[in-house]
Amino acid sequence: MTDMPIILHFFFSGLATVGFAVFFNTPTRLLAPAGITGGIGWIIYIYLFNLSTSTAFAGFVAGAFVSLCSEILARKMKQPAIVFVIPGILPLIPGIGLYNTMLFMIQKNYSMSVTKGTDAIFLSAAIALGVLVITSLVRTLNIVRSRQIAERKQRKLAQEAIKAGNSSEINPQIDNQSDYGYSSTERGIETKEYDYEVLNKKSDSNISCYNDDFSQSPSIDFDLDDLEPKPKN
Repeated sequence: MTDMPIILHFFFSGLATVGFAVFFNTPTRLLAPAGITGGIGWIIYIYLFNLSTSTAFAGFVAGAFVSLCSEILARKMKQPAIVFVIPGILPLIPGIGLYNTMLFMIQKNYSMSVTKGTDAIFLSAAIALGVLVITSLVRTLNIVRSRQIAERKQRKLAQEAIKAGNSSEINPQIDNQSDYGYSSTERGIETKEYDYEVLNKKSDSNISCYNDDFSQSPSIDFDLDDLEPKPKN
């Protein structure tokens, strides 16, 4: 790494992140958060690289940090996390490593080409792994949380059903209510027995209707004398 001040590292990496975000048509109000995320991710990378001289370790931690910040910003700003992840990790991509790999290969310096190429592959894999770990962890936590919320709702509904059952036992008028929530007396229906003589007063035919028993149809009894023709006057 160069001896450039840390503030310049942050500025140029943030500017590069904003440029990639504009290239991917990111909304204007999201450019500043994306640039800050990319700048901090790059600073973490160069700090860990200078501390451990391991590009894979530094790339993994930086990629995980960018992914974590992207998940938080996605929930705060109501946007997909990929809007912040893709521009944020692009400054970490080992472009110089891939360039040196091809340069040494053209110069027929195959040992250095293999070395640079291996480092570039390991760094790319470490960045992708860091993003994948955080994304998978967040999705797992979301699934567990949604299941807990569903279980709480089911328990609440079960408790309400138990309370409703206990209240119906205490107040038996609830059992006499129909499906619409009204009792038969409230609807103006009285359970009485009616007997009608429909043919004439002298006829033995009658109709009996019991409207308190809806499962049976009215019973009709005919007198055979009513079927005989009446004499004309």
